[in-house]
Amino acid sequence: MRETIPDARIIVCLRHPVHMLHSFYNFRVWEYENGFAPGFDGVAHPFHDLVRTRTEVNSFSVRAADFSKHITDNLLSLFPREQCFFAVQERFWADTQDCYDHIHRFLGVAPRPVERKAINSRSGGEMHMPRVDYEHPEYARALQELTDLFADRNQRLFELLGEEIPEWRALDEFYESLLV
Repeated sequence: MRETIPDARIIVCLRHPVHMLHSFYNFRVWEYENGFAPGFDGVAHPFHDLVRTRTEVNSFSVRAADFSKHITDNLLSLFPREQCFFAVQERFWADTQDCYDHIHRFLGVAPRPVERKAINSRSGGEMHMPRVDYEHPEYARALQELTDLFADRNQRLFELLGEEIPEWRALDEFYESLLV
């Protein structure tokens, strides 16, 4: 890509990796509970079991860690930092318009207002949204494994960005409180 489009403007979306895995798990359980494939039963397969044993989730967490490593080891060695914009998902949730404004400025185009639309809306009644069982005794062990998996990669990412991501620090503190 660098040879084809040397002046490319690259936007990379980042999300706290452990939080992303919780979301992935919740989405798969939601699929199951609402009759969509390829979900899985959250009662039969709690988060901690899937993180530690199920290939789909385990490999997903490893792929997420590899993506972070790819960014730090490859992308930023091929393109100057000023050609890369890192959009932090947690910031989108906090202030969508501000994030879009930053992206527009990065691309050199005039900012536009964000159209508010329902996200993940479905007709026909309420959908059940599952949650991870933070109280399960095995959850802390799985969480520690994930935290260990991402710790060095996140630190390297912060070094290359030249800053920590405060929203991730808040999530790390939340997860650390569950390990006590």
